Amino acid sequence: MERDLLNETSARENLVQAVTIIGIGLIGGSFALSLRREGYTSHIVGVDNSEQHLKSALELKLIDEVLPLNDAIAKSGLIVLAIPVDATVKLLPLILDQINGEQVFGFAASSSKTFTTWG
Repeated sequence: MERDLLNETSARENLVQAVTIIGIGLIGGSFALSLRREGYTSHIVGVDNSEQHLKSALELKLIDEVLPLNDAIAKSGLIVLAIPVDATVKLLPLILDQINGEQVFGFAASSSKTFTTWG
């Protein structure tokens, strides 16, 4: 029997009211699926340069809404950056300038070499 991963949740209560995922490709989409399945949040906001990624993510119910970057960051308690490393280096300062002391930020990238030498 096939598992319904979108509707299968654990007993966790929603720990974060809203999560923003910047980059709804393979990594960001997988992260959204896991957050929803594990019950960490009931609302996921998607931000992506690709309209097709956003459309697919909405259709698959990986995300609940699409917002511009600034609005998405302001709305969320957890912000996850899941875009290519070269784009991350450019976008990271803009994101960090908007995060307040009560928000959590994380990133997922295929390589951290750029970050270890960035400075």
